[in-house]
Amino acid sequence: MKKLNIVFLIIAAAFSLTACKTSINESYIVSDGEMLDEGANTINGMIHVGENAAVNGDCMSVNGTIDVGANSRGKELSTVNGDINVGKGSTVSGDVHLINGNILCE
Repeated sequence: MKKLNIVFLIIAAAFSLTACKTSINESYIVSDGEMLDEGANTINGMIHVGENAAVNGDCMSVNGTIDVGANSRGKELSTVNGDINVGKGSTVSGDVHLINGNILCE
């Protein structure tokens, strides 16, 4: 449990230091075809990247799933207590980090 608390603090610190869209207790949605010039972070909410969309920053979530729709682009994906789903034809150019969840790549 102590290790999980440390990981949570590190991610929370990263949220505050990065230029990105941040959401607490709400999900963040990148619509189909939309291009986000920065990253997206959530605490207690999911991140959904629509089809044919792009996120030019890292996506990080605590207690939420990250969904990347078909034919989309993303950079680093990280979640604690959530799943990561990457749609068909999508690319992730950075690392994928996961604690307590599953990864599904179509």
